[in-house]
Amino acid sequence: MNEKTLFDNFAARSAALSVETDEPEVLLPVVSEVYGRFFSLWIRQSMDKKTSENSTILYWDGLKGFRPVDPHSLEEGTPVENTAGFQGAVQHIQETIQNEDYETQGVVFMIAHSKFLWASNPAYALAFEDLLKYMNYFYQGPARIMLVGVTGELPPMVANMVTAMDMPYPDGDAIRGLLCSTLDKAPKDIPVALIDAMRGLSHRQAAEAARLAGTHRSDPLSALDDIIAKKIEMLRSVAPFVKFMPVVNDPPPLIGIEGLINYAKRLKAVVEHPELGVSPGGGLMLLGEPGTGKSSFVKYLSHMMKLPVMVFSFADIMGSLVGESEGRMKKVIQATDAIGPVIVQMDEIEKQLPSMKGQASDGGLGTRLVGMILPWMQDVFDENRPVIFVATSNMTAIHNLPPEFLSRFMTFVIDEPDEQDLASIFTAHLSRISQEVYDAEALAKALLKNANGRKPVGRDVVQIIRTAQANAVADRQENVPDMDDLLTAIQDMRVGMRELEAPDGRKIFAKPVKAKPLQRAAVKRSQSNPLPNAGLPDFSNN
Repeated sequence: MNEKTLFDNFAARSAALSVETDEPEVLLPVVSEVYGRFFSLWIRQSMDKKTSENSTILYWDGLKGFRPVDPHSLEEGTPVENTAGFQGAVQHIQETIQNEDYETQGVVFMIAHSKFLWASNPAYALAFEDLLKYMNYFYQGPARIMLVGVTGELPPMVANMVTAMDMPYPDGDAIRGLLCSTLDKAPKDIPVALIDAMRGLSHRQAAEAARLAGTHRSDPLSALDDIIAKKIEMLRSVAPFVKFMPVVNDPPPLIGIEGLINYAKRLKAVVEHPELGVSPGGGLMLLGEPGTGKSSFVKYLSHMMKLPVMVFSFADIMGSLVGESEGRMKKVIQATDAIGPVIVQMDEIEKQLPSMKGQASDGGLGTRLVGMILPWMQDVFDENRPVIFVATSNMTAIHNLPPEFLSRFMTFVIDEPDEQDLASIFTAHLSRISQEVYDAEALAKALLKNANGRKPVGRDVVQIIRTAQANAVADRQENVPDMDDLLTAIQDMRVGMRELEAPDGRKIFAKPVKAKPLQRAAVKRSQSNPLPNAGLPDFSNN
């Protein structure tokens, strides 16, 4: 929370402030310190010699009602009678601020988790509206009201009198200070990698992570993987509608995209040296036919840069309730900005076009979400934040992307591989499952010959290897294919295929269910040839 903004809101006599947070107790020291400064200023300006400079925080929830809370020890005082119910709490505030003996009392009324109040009884919103109107138009004293915790969407009659404030995640300086205190080390001795790993954790979780690093006092970096796992789990709980992936340790092989890899290496250098003040850029737009390795490049980038990935989808963010989608989008932006260096993956962006264009059926929601994303991307670029956006799209849909969206990306085209690249792709994938030497050039030639008139891509190679492995398992209970298995799988791509025409004129080849498979002589496994232990590898998203 920005202390200056909080002080200004206290001084401006805002009827009430709201702060959405899962950790309202973290607010107490900040609010106490800032309000104390404001109250001292108010006393000097009011020239009231009878006023004490002592201020109080009265914390309310539906279990205990109002009670004074020490902002540092969190020790609670005696609860105020008859305030456990919300009507009683509102009445207590009214009596306090309207009583001449207490109208100059320095107090912050903190009401926790108000979201559940409005849903349980609509009359609560009306009572709170009357209170805020009095605060707004008549009250001149120093008392202030804050809604904290799970505030949710405020009722319309209340929302226009409440000033919303953000509760940011701890920044790098706060995390460094926490680690210095926990590890008993000087600021210069705190590893930057540890600070980056803790970005995106809430205050409470950052304290837990610091204690975890403290258990490895001699080598705090050994706790890095555990801290990153904790951060991913935290982000999933805060924004379950967004997918988060940890750093990819075993990326799929990439062939024939050296120019894109060289660009990625420059991005890595920029992110690793933030002190030079260079922006990593707006983002990458990868164009290409399905199966050319666009999504696989994101995994490669995560592995090379040692960065987690947030998979962004408009469909996942959209909610069914009014205002829910915008709230989700705000959480995504806050979490991404706080997490530190991160890759934001916008996969197959052309399939999200109906949402992006804001169709009439969605009430303009798509347009509003895009209106939140574009300034966010621009802020990332202008402020040199280490957030790398990677969007993918098929070539046929690129002209449908809004120009204001496309202009924020550096665009690359990934072409279909040629014969030499196909041979390299065969070699790269087969080397992951076997030490056997294959004639990759022969495989590439056979694939081009049997590709039914279209250009084969990396995904075809993966599918052929899987089919060949399945043939090896079925014929001789082995999971490592030989050349015969691979060539048969390639030939099987064409045998019995029927040519169909898609609505857009593209040719599609499909195998009828009655097509007879190629006849091959089964190779019996010798009893002296034990079944290998290696399993079928995962070649997804290539």
